[in-house]
Amino acid sequence: VGKYDKKALRDQFKDHPLPTS
Repeated sequence: VGKYDKKALRDQFKDHPLPTS
């Protein structure tokens, strides 16, 4: 898992934020 992967994951979460239950 590199920094790029982490950044991509963060971008994905920003695009599809998980609902806070």
